[in-house]
Amino acid sequence: MSLGLNQSLSSSGGNKLLPAIDSNLKSWCTAPTSDGKTLSNIQGTSVNLKNVNCLDFDGSGDRVEVDSAGGVDLTTDAANNLGSCVITATFLQDLAGTQVIHSVGNSSYRLFTQNNFLKVNAVATELFAIELNKVYRSTITYAANGGVTNFVLENLTDGTTQTDSTTRDAGTHGGNNGWQIGAKETGLVWRGKISNVSVSNSSVGANLHLPLVEGSGSVAYDVSGNGANGNIVGATWATLDGIESWNHQYGFTPAVRSTANDGSVDTGVRIDSANIVLKARFLWRGDNQDYLFGIYNATASQRFLFYQNNTQMRLVTPNGGHDLETVACIQNKFVDLEITSTSATLNGVSTQIDLTGVSQTADLRIFSNNVGTANANCDIQSFSIVKDGTLVIDYVSAQAGKFYDRVSNSLVSGTGSLVTNNIPALNTKTKQVIDFDGVADEVGTNYTPTGSDLVIDARVKFDSVTSQRTLWSCNANAGFWFRVENGSWDLYSRNAFIVENSTVITPEVGKTYDTRVEYNYSTDDWIARVKLSTDSTYTTIGTGNRLAPIINFEPVLLGQKGSSGYFDGQYHSFKLTEGGVTQVEYDFQNDIGTEFITDISGNGNGGIIAGGSCGLGLFWGQRIPDSAGSIVSANYAIENGSTIINPAGFVHNGSECGVKLQKATKLNFYDGVTGIAYAPVTLTAGTYDFEMEITITHRADHEDYKSFFGGWNVGGTNGCVTIHASNNMVYLIAKATDGTVVAGSSNGRLTNTTAEFEGLFGIPTTYTVKRVGNTLKGFRDGVEKFSLDCTGKLFGNTFLNHYPIGYNGTGGTPDNSSVGTTVGDITYHRVRYTEGTSRDFEYNFSEASGNLLNDLSGNGNHGVVTSGAEGLVTRWSDSYIEYPADLHQYSFIPAQLIVTNCTDTSLNHTYTIEDTQNGKLRWVFNGDASTKIYFNTGSNRWTIQDSGGSVTKVGDTELPAEGSYGNGAVLAYSNHGLFLSTTEINITKLAQYDTDETTLTSTEKALNERYFG
Repeated sequence: MSLGLNQSLSSSGGNKLLPAIDSNLKSWCTAPTSDGKTLSNIQGTSVNLKNVNCLDFDGSGDRVEVDSAGGVDLTTDAANNLGSCVITATFLQDLAGTQVIHSVGNSSYRLFTQNNFLKVNAVATELFAIELNKVYRSTITYAANGGVTNFVLENLTDGTTQTDSTTRDAGTHGGNNGWQIGAKETGLVWRGKISNVSVSNSSVGANLHLPLVEGSGSVAYDVSGNGANGNIVGATWATLDGIESWNHQYGFTPAVRSTANDGSVDTGVRIDSANIVLKARFLWRGDNQDYLFGIYNATASQRFLFYQNNTQMRLVTPNGGHDLETVACIQNKFVDLEITSTSATLNGVSTQIDLTGVSQTADLRIFSNNVGTANANCDIQSFSIVKDGTLVIDYVSAQAGKFYDRVSNSLVSGTGSLVTNNIPALNTKTKQVIDFDGVADEVGTNYTPTGSDLVIDARVKFDSVTSQRTLWSCNANAGFWFRVENGSWDLYSRNAFIVENSTVITPEVGKTYDTRVEYNYSTDDWIARVKLSTDSTYTTIGTGNRLAPIINFEPVLLGQKGSSGYFDGQYHSFKLTEGGVTQVEYDFQNDIGTEFITDISGNGNGGIIAGGSCGLGLFWGQRIPDSAGSIVSANYAIENGSTIINPAGFVHNGSECGVKLQKATKLNFYDGVTGIAYAPVTLTAGTYDFEMEITITHRADHEDYKSFFGGWNVGGTNGCVTIHASNNMVYLIAKATDGTVVAGSSNGRLTNTTAEFEGLFGIPTTYTVKRVGNTLKGFRDGVEKFSLDCTGKLFGNTFLNHYPIGYNGTGGTPDNSSVGTTVGDITYHRVRYTEGTSRDFEYNFSEASGNLLNDLSGNGNHGVVTSGAEGLVTRWSDSYIEYPADLHQYSFIPAQLIVTNCTDTSLNHTYTIEDTQNGKLRWVFNGDASTKIYFNTGSNRWTIQDSGGSVTKVGDTELPAEGSYGNGAVLAYSNHGLFLSTTEINITKLAQYDTDETTLTSTEKALNERYFG
């Protein structure tokens, strides 16, 4: 997709999308998350993902159930049915009590809380204390008997880790339930949120991994490859900050879902031409008379509907109805539909139709027939229409029940109960295998040998080697077969054994073998060879000679012989070569979830599956890691095709996550309130070079004397170097030890007028003072403001043993209450001081709490914050700028909005981007949330408002439109902000951007670094 301009940007302000030259664009976030929750920012501080999907449990019996994993029945009453394994879970508890995070049955493999402590299995020992509303991740190692051997608890909120390596006893199953999240067999539930639960390294193969990131629906998909999907009972979908997003890190496949048979999306397209191509990919869960899309009208020429009619999927056109596939053939799996003027193709089956004369007078609707009834219960991944040769809509699923139209580059909302179901991707490349249950599964190859040399290759993995386990056969005993029986190999032909009870290589459960059987038609010689799949050469396990087998036109079967001896395990591949020509070859990578197996030899000898007790879901229920495979979604067992629509590897791939930009905290000082900060640095009087730098935000007028940064001679006025303000002007006072005033209000100005100073309100501003040799220079945002001669002058003195921040040192110690009005009403972002060539101290105020400032210079000059009446808590605040999940809809986000010409002059301000409100961005004036530009959901208007009144503009656009509002107000975008480079709905780069200069000005650079990292 070409980079599209958000429609709300197409205004009098002009196109602010594409940079004139590359130097306008400063790289910011260009690499995808590596830990699942943080984007690395090459310009500054990192960016955290927020609003990650998870499940919320209300303590009323909510749970996630898994009855079997990896072929292991977890409902069996045993204390160790997971074997030795490692179990992890991420959780937050919001109400104290005895509650269960996970358990098998009653108390085996159990983690629970009691009296604000974590406990395991049925052990009474209190292991780790936990706090409410904090996020933890547990990693517990279990022995083969189900006992605990190691427990690691990470506090993800505080960044701490605890470990307990004491062996703890196993629990008991004592019930009929299997693996449960948020509950146990009887009693004990969970109150809080849970995410990302896994069982790995299971000695019995009972692995599973439920990220719990779908965001809707009742299925918790397993991404381990075992297909051990969970059933969600009662738990509701929610979000949590500070945890990994599986969808963002590994990819996912979204689908917009209508959940209550009331969803409807108006496409804005009328089917009034027969020259159309309509395509849709959907999963049908509907009932009779439910509509995927349609327009119903009593006039035949205006009918165009697709719906379920009893057992058939039916398309109605002006020229009659057409039954397409049966509902049973498409139910609960994603299928493709394509409609042209002459044909309709559903699930690969085509039907002739006739659209001649179609002439709709109303817009086509999705999930609906346009009359408000029989709305479909289904999932839609994509929907597009080409009309008269032009692509008019091209919808793909986005978050929050919306579609993203790749034609208009905008989100499309509907009405009713529409949500997005995200199916997570597996995190490794895999290949599909088929899983025989050992009861009645088989595959008919549709190929009968004709009488020639044979080579039969099969790669298999056994779940059982006891009893008779037939790999393949043809015409039972009269023909030939190959099997394992009670731990040995047998090859049989024409009513006699060729190889019997061979243990040259002993077949074992859990190992993967390549088998090859060769038959020489001219000599009737047979050779059986076997090797581990990891070995390079075969080992001959037996040979023999026997008359040619009797085929009798019977096809080769996989998995059984004479309706007995059923194979129990996995088939990874199969190939039959006759007369030197490959006649049948299966790799099981196509037609997943169906009863068919594609013959990739090209000879049309596709397999037909006859399912046993497990059914098709479990037959296709496993994949194996393979670097030559592909990344697929976790519903591969039911989906005919497994393409990942939103793959990993992007800065943002359209997942449910929003982002928190500029992970940095700030320190606030308040007008007339005591409390300051200082660095323990002695200022030695001398002529040395030095550099002082502060980045601060002014929040109010400074009419009185306010000091920002600098040292003053205690008990006198000489030797000071102080950046401060008075009478709404910022300047440097530099007074040498001999009393000479080198800089002052007349010659050391960093601002010149009240208007210039007030123009800095709410904007991070950097002030720098340098002494270089005999020159004292002052800078504001990198622009030189004065240059003064200081030849031979000494600054500093040995009596001052601290370097004040927010205070000038007058009156004694830093916490002396007499400083009073010398505290500036400002916010600090960064302070640095360098003496000579080494940096003495540097603070970036990232501590977020407490009274210690960490010195980033490495010199150990850690600062101290002292509290005034308002306390330390109110001093600290963060400077996150939050953005919603649907970042891909934007191309340019202005850092500021400028309002002019309003007759209500109290609204004429520069508004700075602050955060999100009602799911949309918000801009505020001078940090005051009561003076803002925001979207009013009640009136469907963008609103410019303060405590005295407001003006509005109607329109549910993603950004407020530039141009005229009420009372003469004119809104314009700033020429700096955030630029998004996108491919389809995936973001490849977030960058600082400026449109009016060939390079960023120092002010714009400072603004962008403040608001965008």
